[in-house]
Amino acid sequence: MATQLETPPAGHNDETIQLNGWALWALGIILGGGITLFVALAMLAGRTSTPEYTAVPGAPTTAAPLEAVADLTLAATDFAFAPNPSAVLTAGTITMKNEGFTFHNLLVEGIEGFVIEADPGTTSSSTVVMPAGTYTIFCSVAGHRELGMEASLIVEDG
Repeated sequence: MATQLETPPAGHNDETIQLNGWALWALGIILGGGITLFVALAMLAGRTSTPEYTAVPGAPTTAAPLEAVADLTLAATDFAFAPNPSAVLTAGTITMKNEGFTFHNLLVEGIEGFVIEADPGTTSSSTVVMPAGTYTIFCSVAGHRELGMEASLIVEDG
């Protein structure tokens, strides 16, 4: 015995989905946001806190020794310090030029109380005395260090 299925209302069938204007708008926002989030996460997944460099053909394969200086000037951009790495003497002045579009600061891991702060387009400096060694400098503004705003600082006896 065969069973007969109820016929759908006129204009509808089992394969028809109708969406009004608001539903289409909301669906577009959800899909667009999801795609944007996916692309942003994919871009961040490949980032590391240390930039990767490609050797220039014909360039020396070993780095030249760094010459330690008493006074060091660094540029803070969105989101890096330059130059990286740098060598300074155990006592000197560190100057930070904020060439970015947001507030940045510079702290040295292991050196309590040392901080340089600069608004966009300004320069700030501070004198520091550190034992010889390798230190990490970084920006402590939320998210900046994770985006790559850290560098090595080599301190040598002078």
